[in-house]
Amino acid sequence: MIDDIANIVNISDEFNNKFIRCRITYDKYSIKVQYFDYIPKNIQSFKLIECNDIDYTYKYDDRDLLNDLLSKKGDCDEIIIIKNGLVTDCSIGNLLFLKDDIWYTPNTPLLKGVQRSYLLDVGKIHLTTIHKNDICQYKKVMMINALNAFDENRVVLIKNIKE
Repeated sequence: MIDDIANIVNISDEFNNKFIRCRITYDKYSIKVQYFDYIPKNIQSFKLIECNDIDYTYKYDDRDLLNDLLSKKGDCDEIIIIKNGLVTDCSIGNLLFLKDDIWYTPNTPLLKGVQRSYLLDVGKIHLTTIHKNDICQYKKVMMINALNAFDENRVVLIKNIKE
């Protein structure tokens, strides 16, 4: 059991002045901590990918299915995963969609991320059902995750989503 996460995270001096990602992997018997340089992904386009079998309710170490789906992106930068006709997430985070100056997030995410939860809690975004065929009703899309907060400088125009 983790009583205090601060006792297991030890960021060395080699990471000073760097943006890093800390991955904590655990099971019933052990905890493993890893550190990586973090380079934000520049997303300018999305490809719609359908997968009705995906389940990512919890953040898993095994990303084989996500990586397989991502390999189908063609010349796009990232994917939007469609499950049973509904928009879920992309391979690295939750999605926000802009319509009529209001930001929405699908109520069918694969993973209820911390940034998404925070934005919902403070009322900056709103839940809605987004069908694959309804994407064209929105103006912009933005990926968010724990390392990519809400930032309108990172939006992608809906016209840059390919089927």
